[in-house]
Amino acid sequence: MSFFDLHSDAKIPRDGVKKHSVTAIPSEGGATTGLIRFRWTSSQNHWFVPHLSYVLYEFAISKTGGLVQDADLLQFVSFPGAAASDSGPTTLTLQGTNITTITNPAVTQTFYTRLYGARDTRDSILQPLEVGVVAADNSTMTCAYQPPSGFFNSDVSLPNGSYVLGINLSNNYINSMVANRSVADQGANIPGLQITLSKATFYAVHVEPSGTPAIPRTVTVPLVDISTNNTSVTSNGTHALSFSIPASTKRVLVASQHLNPAAAAANGSTSLTGAAFQTISGQFKGQSIPQTPYDTSNESLIRKYWDFYNEQLSSGRSVFDTIFQYQAQPIIMLPFASDPNNLDTNLVLRTQMQGGTTNSLVHVATVHDSALIVNYDSSGSMMESCTYAVLS
Repeated sequence: MSFFDLHSDAKIPRDGVKKHSVTAIPSEGGATTGLIRFRWTSSQNHWFVPHLSYVLYEFAISKTGGLVQDADLLQFVSFPGAAASDSGPTTLTLQGTNITTITNPAVTQTFYTRLYGARDTRDSILQPLEVGVVAADNSTMTCAYQPPSGFFNSDVSLPNGSYVLGINLSNNYINSMVANRSVADQGANIPGLQITLSKATFYAVHVEPSGTPAIPRTVTVPLVDISTNNTSVTSNGTHALSFSIPASTKRVLVASQHLNPAAAAANGSTSLTGAAFQTISGQFKGQSIPQTPYDTSNESLIRKYWDFYNEQLSSGRSVFDTIFQYQAQPIIMLPFASDPNNLDTNLVLRTQMQGGTTNSLVHVATVHDSALIVNYDSSGSMMESCTYAVLS
């Protein structure tokens, strides 16, 4: 809006959309186990909108003797749809080219949403993604999964393409999706507990333009992606952990998770409750961050919390977690200055961990720039090729 944008007619500003449509696409062959795929296309009058599209899962829940009761205290993890998709990478291809690979969907979803989400959306529009909906009689649980990638979080729409989304479903929904397992006959320990996927549907959103927009020969879509990898460690002790990360990395996110998903305190595949970092710092491109390493003091807790939410702090925007929720499942943010002339890809984490005898996975996620480059023919009616690239 401009204060000086004056008009002499009564024309109402429009978004250029003639028609908005949502298509329900079942998993290929109705598959509900292992690797499932969804296929769809877009056309010159049918532009695909990734950030409005999502997967819906419906799970059947039962136990020995019938339905789970409220007294059984079955609690699901945050982001149950991502937890259900954690047996392998989630991938998206466009014209046969891989444009999205999410190596650890459960942890990546946790990083993405806790970093970029806000409390007002957490308690409203994000609830299908963050908590899902359990039936009144506890017979089903329905939740959403939107792949946590730059493409699905961009506000682009694209015509004339053929897509395939591949999701590797969990091979143990109780380990992946149930948050409580420490009390006998409750949560994951309910006698005869069964959680099975009844159906999976991708809801593809398309828009039809009201006119005939010009389509450039080359379209470049800038993206911000989070790539996640991990390594296992013995919890007690001092560690120097090396990771290969993109040279364009601006920020590194670090968290720990129980190595054994069936452990009493594991709490599901989106829970970050592994061994605690007593101290931690990172070295990348000749920089050591933070200059004063974090420790276990309340002073460091506040520093870690505000460093994690640095962008929101500087703008006064709402964040996803309170400081106490953050403390229960901390994510360490290590920001690094981006030097395009330095192509070093080696990150070293130095940390002392304390977690009794619990072995953990240390997850490292890198926030980096990438781009999707799409080439069309001269008429704009055919997508000739596309390329996904991580930028240096």
